[in-house]
Amino acid sequence: MAEYGIWQLKKENFHGRAFRGYEEVVSEFGPVKMEDYECVYAFESEKELGLDDLFYIFNMEHPKDYRAHSLSVSDVVETPEGFFFCDSFGWKKLDWEVR
Repeated sequence: MAEYGIWQLKKENFHGRAFRGYEEVVSEFGPVKMEDYECVYAFESEKELGLDDLFYIFNMEHPKDYRAHSLSVSDVVETPEGFFFCDSFGWKKLDWEVR
C-alpha cells in the first residue's frame, strides 16, 4: 500500500499564489512552505501511481468523496517519494519532509 495526498493552499494564502507557477511564487513570496498548505485529500492505493496518473485522476476522475478543486498549478502532491509542486509545465520536487 502506498499513501498519497493532495495539498492545496490554505484560504489565507490563496490570494496571489494560487494557480501560479513555481518560479513566479518563489520570486514573489519566497520558498513554498508546508505551513501555507493543507492536505485536502489523503488516500492509500495498492497500485503505484505516478504524478501524471494523479493529475489525471484529480482532473478527470475525481473520487466520489473528493471535495476540493481539480488538481492545478500551485497544488502539491504527496507521494511515497516526497512532495511535488504542480508547475505550469511538469513538477518541481519540494524539500518538505514526508509525514
